Amino acid sequence: MSGLLIRTVISGLTLTLLMGAAGAWAGPPTEFTRQFIERALEALNDPSSQGEARRQKVKRIVDPYFDYQEMAKRSLGPTWGKLSAGQRQEFVQLFAQLTATGLGIGECSAIAVAAHRQLALAIDDKRAVKKLKTVGLQLTLHSTETIVVLLIQHAVLTVQEADVMKQEWEQHHRFRLPFGSFAERLSSSP
Repeated sequence: MSGLLIRTVISGLTLTLLMGAAGAWAGPPTEFTRQFIERALEALNDPSSQGEARRQKVKRIVDPYFDYQEMAKRSLGPTWGKLSAGQRQEFVQLFAQLTATGLGIGECSAIAVAAHRQLALAIDDKRAVKKLKTVGLQLTLHSTETIVVLLIQHAVLTVQEADVMKQEWEQHHRFRLPFGSFAERLSSSP
């Protein structure tokens, strides 16, 4: 868990430096960075806080330097301008809530947009799916496997074409599915 929290803190620091910190820096950027990382590591290594208490402690250190509204605005793109003030606030709150789970900013953007637009979400990261369920969002989730099976069932792809894609993913993209052929999945799908 500490590795995930450290990545979250480092992601926060990177975003802070790229997007600008909220508030004034106490000194040169290197000193600010050093102090920020030291405070975050102290919170992570504090044996008196565990689990949710530790996450909240790190969140209190990191949050002042996250501009959730700007990140949420960028994730929605032109749609941001079409939202009412209330809708924007709801979206920013959801985005901030998702970032607190330890998911990456890209995952948070995709999930928040899917939830806001009431779209299905294609995701293969089991850790992200588990965290998504803890947030309580009711999204329709699809994996690469389920999408390809649906494409075969609707005669958009043949099993042979799907297996060639699967082989390409395994050989060139480090993406593995736990079966030999999509034919195996068709025999077990409804």
